[in-house]
Amino acid sequence: MDSELAEDLPADVVAGGTPGKKGDRSPFVPKVTASASVEYEHPVSEDVSVYGLGSANYRGASFSAFRPVTAADIAAGADDNYYSKLPSYVLLDLRAGFRTGRYDINVFVDNVTNEVTYSGLNANIDATRVYSARPRTVGVGMSARF
Repeated sequence: MDSELAEDLPADVVAGGTPGKKGDRSPFVPKVTASASVEYEHPVSEDVSVYGLGSANYRGASFSAFRPVTAADIAAGADDNYYSKLPSYVLLDLRAGFRTGRYDINVFVDNVTNEVTYSGLNANIDATRVYSARPRTVGVGMSARF
């Protein structure tokens, strides 16, 4: 499903630096996102099992605005919107552990490839702030059911 403008943005919005025409893609919304996961569990006794889990999340490229501000827009008094492309990325996560009746203890690695993502950005005259996924994170988890 495409996320796009159903009609041109009003003139006062365009004059404020947010140009948008019918059919423009919505900012920060990629055309494609996908996720997949796989889990394998193997019992080692009546109460204990070991497991492994892997997941992948894909986010396609998107843009920071409906469309770039043109030189004519700026000449007419509109602010620059610093139109930028956010590249696509894939995040991979792994987890392995064991489960007993009530407890689950695992080790995990999130963002296995240490992918630097652009999940959002705020660009202006001074700088561009990039919002990104956490870097590779390794840890131990434990949970209990009550």
